[in-house]
Amino acid sequence: MATAEMRYAAGVVRQHLLGRSGVSHIAEVPHGSLSVKGQARVAVLLNFDRASMIHRYVLHQVEALAAAGFAVIFVTNSRRITAENLALLAPHCHAVVRRRNRGYDFGAWRDAIMGLTDTGDMETLLLANDSVYGPFGPLDQVTARMDADQADFWALTDSWQRRFHLQSYFMLVHRRALQSDAWQRFWAEFRHSANKEFVVRRYEIGLTQVLLRGGLRARALYAYDRLAREVTAAAQRNPTFVDSLFLKRVSDAMAAGVPINVTHFLWDYMIRRHGFPFIKRDLLMYNNQSVPQVHTWREVVQEQFDYDVSMVDDHLKLGLRNRWR
Repeated sequence: MATAEMRYAAGVVRQHLLGRSGVSHIAEVPHGSLSVKGQARVAVLLNFDRASMIHRYVLHQVEALAAAGFAVIFVTNSRRITAENLALLAPHCHAVVRRRNRGYDFGAWRDAIMGLTDTGDMETLLLANDSVYGPFGPLDQVTARMDADQADFWALTDSWQRRFHLQSYFMLVHRRALQSDAWQRFWAEFRHSANKEFVVRRYEIGLTQVLLRGGLRARALYAYDRLAREVTAAAQRNPTFVDSLFLKRVSDAMAAGVPINVTHFLWDYMIRRHGFPFIKRDLLMYNNQSVPQVHTWREVVQEQFDYDVSMVDDHLKLGLRNRWR
């Protein structure tokens, strides 16, 4: 009988983790639990490192989220969590979760979302990842501007490339969206995929489109249309604003309605003009669009913020090849 009861209990746990949308790839929860009873603000932060390291800039993200009042669910797609890493994370995390690396960011967020229990007190869910360096300042000042009265789900930036969508590295979802049929259906119908292009098209772009069609309001704190108006107006008022071929190309593209990735092309403008709290990791590591003057990022950040840039330097020293930043 005991064996049968154990099999039944294991089956209940497995069925819960599977949810309605198939297999969960959660392997272990070595710290805390996925019960968020009594937690109004929950953040799911996704991490991945091939060497299973927890870098200082990532730990800073965890600490900043906790300081902003979030119960942090730290989800790693890395192969293991060492005792040393767990000791660093545990004081700042509601739970630490390790899962198999399936489905990219959205696969990890899906497994965490479907695994959460006792969510009745949850008013806000933040989905984030470690694809950005920062935050350069307190996050409570950022999330306080993401008002539920103005929009049901938010991101820092939006994009009009392909179709309109909120960029997924930092998305905040309020209760009205969390309880909507559109949100529930999106995750219930999710399928893990190893095809990154499919994940971007179906899930990163698709989430915004699904929620909009469900009657929910989407908004970006640093909205593309506002930035486009600012940049084109500045170019018209002051010719020295576009004193380089690069800036002329950017302003001309925005004026013509051609969408660009503002987190790359306007990274310094956003930090200097608007106090943008992050810089994209792939911009510093790869700079595939050949954005000029990226090597000045330290000076740009330190002009505006009291942020320890050595955390970023430490990570870049491990990852950069044939490039200096």
